[in-house]
Amino acid sequence: MTATFSLKFLGHAGIFLKASGVTLLCDPWVSESGAFLHSWHQFPPNDFIEWQSLYNADYLYISHDHDDHFDKDFLKDFPKHKVTVIIADFLSDSFAREIADLGFPRIWYLKDWEECNLADGLSVVLVKNQSLYKIDSTLLIKVGNTNILHKNDCHIPDEDIPKYKDYGIDILCAQFSGVMWYPATYDYETKKQQQVAAKIKQDMINSFVDFANRISAKQIFHCAGPACFLEDELFHLNFQENSIFHDQWDVYPELSERLNGNLHRSQGKCVSGGNITLKVYDSTESLENILQGVKN
Repeated sequence: MTATFSLKFLGHAGIFLKASGVTLLCDPWVSESGAFLHSWHQFPPNDFIEWQSLYNADYLYISHDHDDHFDKDFLKDFPKHKVTVIIADFLSDSFAREIADLGFPRIWYLKDWEECNLADGLSVVLVKNQSLYKIDSTLLIKVGNTNILHKNDCHIPDEDIPKYKDYGIDILCAQFSGVMWYPATYDYETKKQQQVAAKIKQDMINSFVDFANRISAKQIFHCAGPACFLEDELFHLNFQENSIFHDQWDVYPELSERLNGNLHRSQGKCVSGGNITLKVYDSTESLENILQGVKN
């Protein structure tokens, strides 16, 4: 079954899908207040996005409760009259209660591998990953014959990888960069911190490549990171040589060489200011415009 759809990247792990007359908004992080005690900010910046343009979503998927995916400042004013929130059927209802406290009256809890039809030719499959210290989930979006996997930060166990491969993943959106405090905020000597960061960075790259290749993803987008830091005491983290906060361009050559599928990046330019060079990307480009090889 063929289907026409529009898929837009909103920055970080956010995507906005239009298909079969309905809209699906995933993990929007668009508020300018910053996440995690207001210290983490979106990179590339997405402050050009008009919040109101996302308000017509029929469905809202939130993968987990981390601030860079569960943007309460944005969601508290989100119109509640028609949207249905989709989350995993986690062991605890604490995440669902947080969403309900924001005023959302309709919350669907999907069980693992349960396919849920959103419209004719559009369905989703959600799988949770839950440990003692965190919750997360992935969303498989089926649009006609096209399968889109929104992996975000979620860890996927080895036993589930063949299942994703059997689906046939046309588009993979997955984390490739660090979004955690370790080792940047630990009291290590500089050499030790750089050694730890270099290993974590390479492990993340290896994990990204390994997963994409094992599920035979055709079109691949490295996203869900990094964050940037604007406060004076954290600003240096944006430019450390051995940092876990590598951006899309930093690792594009290695990823594109090692991946079996096609790796995409949006067009960008360098803006110089003093002794600092910041890479600025255009995140507004619709993914469908560059997915020439994906059936629609």
